[in-house]
Amino acid sequence: MQRYKTSDKIINTLKNFEGNINYQRDIKKSYQDGTFFIHDDGAQYPTIGYGHKIKSNELEKFKNGISENEAESLLRNDLDNVENDLNQIIKVPLSQNKVDALASFIFNVGAGENVTNSNTINMINKNLEFNPITGKTLESEFKEWNTSNGVFKEALKDRREKEWEIYSDGNY
Repeated sequence: MQRYKTSDKIINTLKNFEGNINYQRDIKKSYQDGTFFIHDDGAQYPTIGYGHKIKSNELEKFKNGISENEAESLLRNDLDNVENDLNQIIKVPLSQNKVDALASFIFNVGAGENVTNSNTINMINKNLEFNPITGKTLESEFKEWNTSNGVFKEALKDRREKEWEIYSDGNY
């Protein structure tokens, strides 16, 4: 079985999903003068840089912010963890665009049991485009991951649509 690794193509896509510099400066007010500061990710998790969820033992480390280079380094380290998750969850060969799309998906929703045992991942591992039991397509299963704490989020709907474009068409 091949070992999955994300491509550099997904980095800029993830930066946009997780809040590019303009968004963090103008909307979140968490970027100033070349420094990213801690902000709420919208689901009440302290976050810094490009979507790095801060663990309680990291709060002190990030209290004065981080540079753009540190933010990108954190993103790449977080992606290493996502790649490890993908390599445990996905049991079939995938093209690079599918790996990248799933990496973005896992980066966002996590690799917990609800994802690992989901219809979405099961369909991917069985190479199914249509699930005769649920009557749903892989695309519709994929796009159902559009809530945070049980609340529909337009941004997650948009993200799943873009991830699906990457997954199905390789359109970054």
